Amino acid sequence: MKTKKATVPLASLRERRIALGLSQAKLAAELGVAPMSVSRWEVGSIGCARPGWLDVVLTLLESRHAAPCGEVDIATGTR
Repeated sequence: MKTKKATVPLASLRERRIALGLSQAKLAAELGVAPMSVSRWEVGSIGCARPGWLDVVLTLLESRHAAPCGEVDIATGTR
């Protein structure tokens, strides 16, 4: 029996990516995945294998995007 993987809400992923000012290709590069993966997650044709990880990385990118000085290291969450 094949199980469907959990997903980050599709609208949320797309909205968060757009709010960051990233194309699907640029978000894919930040995540270390193929651009087609981001596209497929957004349209719901496949689920993300690690939705919790995706949410954490998006949150870190949002923190870095909002940080007025210095960048946030995605790996450590520090500036």
